[in-house]
Amino acid sequence: MAFGFFKKLFGGGTDYAVGVDIGTTSIKMAELSRENGVTRLVNYGTLDTLEYLERDNGAIQANSLKLFEQETIRYVKTLADRAGIRTRRAVASLPAFAAFSTVIDIPPIPENEIVQALQFKARQYIPLPISSVSLDFVRIGEQKVLLLAIPNDTIAKYKAIFKGAGFDLVALETEGVSLARALTLGDEEGAGPALVIDIGARSTAISVAERGLLFLAGQTDFAGASLTHGVASSLGIAVRRAEDLKRERGLVSVGFGADQELSTLLFPLVDVILDEAKRLRERYSAAYGTDAKRVILSGGGANLPGLQDYVHKRFDLPVSKAAPYARVSYPLPSESVLVPLGPTLAVAVGAAERGFEEA
Repeated sequence: MAFGFFKKLFGGGTDYAVGVDIGTTSIKMAELSRENGVTRLVNYGTLDTLEYLERDNGAIQANSLKLFEQETIRYVKTLADRAGIRTRRAVASLPAFAAFSTVIDIPPIPENEIVQALQFKARQYIPLPISSVSLDFVRIGEQKVLLLAIPNDTIAKYKAIFKGAGFDLVALETEGVSLARALTLGDEEGAGPALVIDIGARSTAISVAERGLLFLAGQTDFAGASLTHGVASSLGIAVRRAEDLKRERGLVSVGFGADQELSTLLFPLVDVILDEAKRLRERYSAAYGTDAKRVILSGGGANLPGLQDYVHKRFDLPVSKAAPYARVSYPLPSESVLVPLGPTLAVAVGAAERGFEEA
C-alpha cells in the first residue's frame, strides 16, 4: 500500500503545466504558464468521440475502470499536437468512478500521526484490499479528513499512457479536487459551500467544495448519454438525431408539438441526476452541520439549454455555469469561445493549476 501518492509524484513549481482530463468519451487539455505571479491560459483543446452513443466500445474508458490504453495514448498525442501543447509536464485528473473517497473523523492528534491513524481506519471504508490501492488525504477540518483511494493498477495505466504519449506525469488527482481548485479557490468572502454537478457523457460527478477544498464527492452513471438515449427511445429516432435535438432545445419549453414534447421527456431524466445531487447535499449537511449555498454546473452537460433555470427551481439556490478563469488570464478576443467552454475545460484548468503548487 502506497500513501500520499499524489504528493510524491510532485516535483515543485514550474513556468508551464498542462492539465489533462481523460473522460469516458473525450479528452480535454489546458496548458497554463505562470510568470511573476500571473497565470495565463496558453493553449487548450478538446477531443470528442460520439461513437459511444451507438456502441459500448466507443468510449475511451468505462465505469468499470476499464481504460483503453493504446487508443488513449493515440488520442492524447493527437490532441496535444493539434492544440500546440508545448510543455511535457502534465497533471492528470481521474474520473470520480476511478477513485474511492470518504470523510473520516479523526481525534485531535498531531499532524505526523494522521497517516498512521488513516492507515488503520482505511480498512473499514475502502472496498478493496488495502495493498491494492494508493491512499491520500485532504484535511478539511480540525477533526475531519477526506480520504482518497485509487487502485494501483489504475495509477499504473495512467503512468503508462502518459509515458507512451511522451509526457512526464508529475501528479494525479481526482476530478473533484481539480474542480474545487478551479471553481472555488478564489471565492469571495461569504460565498459559502458550492454543490458542483459535473455532467459528463457517461457519468455525473457530484461534489461539495469551498475555498479550493473538496469536502465530499459522489457520482452516478446517469449522465448526458442517458438523456440522449431516453429521447431517442421515446421519440423513435436515431441517437445522433436525439443528441442534436437535446443540444439545440434542451429544457426550453417553447410553443407546442415537438419542442414541448422534448422538454417533457427530459425533465424526469434530468431529475434522476438532480435527485442524486440532493442526496449528496443532504449527506454534506449531516456530516458538516451546514448546507450548500450555491450550485455550479460543470461538464459538457452544463450547456443543456434551460438547465440552469431548472436547477434553480429545484434547489432554490443561486446557480451558475463553471467559470474556471477567475485566476487565469486569456486574450480578450478569445472570450466568446472560452466562456462557453468553461464548463468543459474546468477540470483540465484545475489540474494544470496543480502544476504550480509546491511539493
